[in-house]
Amino acid sequence: MNKEIANQKFKFFLKEVERHYQILDENIESLKEYFPLDANKIEKLVKSKEHLKTLDQIAYRYIKLQDTLGKVLRYFLLKEGELVEHLSMVDIIHKIQKLGIFIEEEFWFEMRSLRNNITHEYPDMYEEIAEAINSLASIKNQIKEIIDNIKERA
Repeated sequence: MNKEIANQKFKFFLKEVERHYQILDENIESLKEYFPLDANKIEKLVKSKEHLKTLDQIAYRYIKLQDTLGKVLRYFLLKEGELVEHLSMVDIIHKIQKLGIFIEEEFWFEMRSLRNNITHEYPDMYEEIAEAINSLASIKNQIKEIIDNIKERA
């Protein structure tokens, strides 16, 4: 892939990741009065149509954010002339770190694990959902720092 196409895709996905982050942040903030969440609070929120929409939006936007952030990292490297076609996400993170963008491998896998936990919709999983959203709320500023760091380096 040539660098110009990689740069265009990078810019497109960067805008997408910023949009997902903004909406995710707004939705988390709209539930601020309920934090820290627990199983009982999640159960009550799920029973409210408005709050259920917010919880669904948090799950959806976080899934999209995490997926799109992976694309941003990949296309950042491509536009910098790096070969990444057959690299694992861990290898991409290592290359990104070498270029001065701070994202730890452990943090990436924490984000991935949160993604899996936040999407549970089973009645007996309310505690796991609460923990996942609480964790997401606690790391969202780190995610924003990564996005801002990528923008600065671009």
